[in-house]
Amino acid sequence: MGTLKRFINKWGGIHGIRSSLTRKKIRRAQQFAGAKPIESSTKAVIRRELPALAQIEPDLMSDSRLFDGLDALPFTLSMPCNAVVERWRQLWVQFGANTKHLVFVPWLVRGGADLAAVNVVKALQRRSGMDSVVIVATDYADAPAADWLPDGTRFVRMMDTKTSLSLNETKMFVERLIWALRPESVFNVNSRACWEAMAQTGRPLSRMTRLNALLFCRDYSADGRAAGYSDTHFRAALPHLHRVYFDTRYFIQELTTQYGLPSDLGAKLHYLPQPSLGTPTTRSARSDTKRPRVLWAGRFTAQKNTELLMKIAYEGTAFDFDIWGSGLPEIEAQLRQLAAQRPNIRLRGTFASLDELPLTEYMAFLFTSHYEGMPTIILNIAASGLPIVATTVGGVGEIVDDETGWPVADRHDPQPYLAALAHVATGTATVRQKVEHLFKRLRQERSLEAFEQALSE
Repeated sequence: MGTLKRFINKWGGIHGIRSSLTRKKIRRAQQFAGAKPIESSTKAVIRRELPALAQIEPDLMSDSRLFDGLDALPFTLSMPCNAVVERWRQLWVQFGANTKHLVFVPWLVRGGADLAAVNVVKALQRRSGMDSVVIVATDYADAPAADWLPDGTRFVRMMDTKTSLSLNETKMFVERLIWALRPESVFNVNSRACWEAMAQTGRPLSRMTRLNALLFCRDYSADGRAAGYSDTHFRAALPHLHRVYFDTRYFIQELTTQYGLPSDLGAKLHYLPQPSLGTPTTRSARSDTKRPRVLWAGRFTAQKNTELLMKIAYEGTAFDFDIWGSGLPEIEAQLRQLAAQRPNIRLRGTFASLDELPLTEYMAFLFTSHYEGMPTIILNIAASGLPIVATTVGGVGEIVDDETGWPVADRHDPQPYLAALAHVATGTATVRQKVEHLFKRLRQERSLEAFEQALSE
């Protein structure tokens, strides 16, 4: 393979060449061994192999130091010893020889993207066996949702409480894992390190495995700029990806139009409907005479349009609003202040799953948001049988439309939402028919079987 390739495979790399032995020590070693000068032979190998390596990493050809200043570069004959290498040694033993699929995530918290990653892991495990799949958290050590994974799942965290790696180092980990394991497939679910690798070195990596990614919706910075991976990495990575999976049809069309994708690249974009957690279950009709109660549950963030929520709750004095969740302290303070002014508004605290919420006590579920992909909570609330009044942003309208619920396009005016809630409160046959239509749609499009079928194709 040559000196340079062996060095690169052991974490060297052109830019990692540093002298751990002085030239004097090298010469003494050469004299003792009676060998040819190590430096001259190594430089000859570098000059011979650079053009081939540049086919993989074109930036090498633009580095004048490797051509004009090669004689001035020091060399090392030893493997670098640092925290990164030590962490690699610790992690490597957690990967089995039977690893066929790698699923990269930034962390594992209780969110929709994380649940999608878990669904992918489960589908791959059922297809190829438990030991064949490894889920790798690249960017953070947080993993409060690790209990979502089936018992026995291989879960590797690059970071821990004692290790801090840079983005370049975690990207290097991703690349080296693919080089070393040569898995059948790689799935990226919001891992920044993996997106960096796909965008920057996707061409050689795609020759070693099938690179796949999941995208959900746009994300935005605090000042309103598009900052999601669909805007920062998708375009550069797409030529090297096998497939990109979307939970909504609208986002496929949006990106296809935005980037003017030709047919060969557009064919890589596939619809992968995430399944709901529960089986659609018909609720018993409400027979009590209490005031109708409305459920809102989610994160207290600007994305979730809590400003609209507060307007609806403030003006909707005919309903009781239970607000579940947590998030930004300033938004939570605003909600508490509003609840102190209106007795029909209650903050109920945090929840880890819908199982913790008394869903049978509520008349309807209210969903507000500025932008979305396909909110997991919409799918799971739908399976519970609660009528849904929702802002139709992102892919929400693919589930909640006039046939299945009460969609509202306006993201600022509370009156359409209050009118929809008043209609749900009537409990007429129309309300029950919409719930039944929603059940039918879930069974057809959002079952686990439909998800695994779409993934296997």
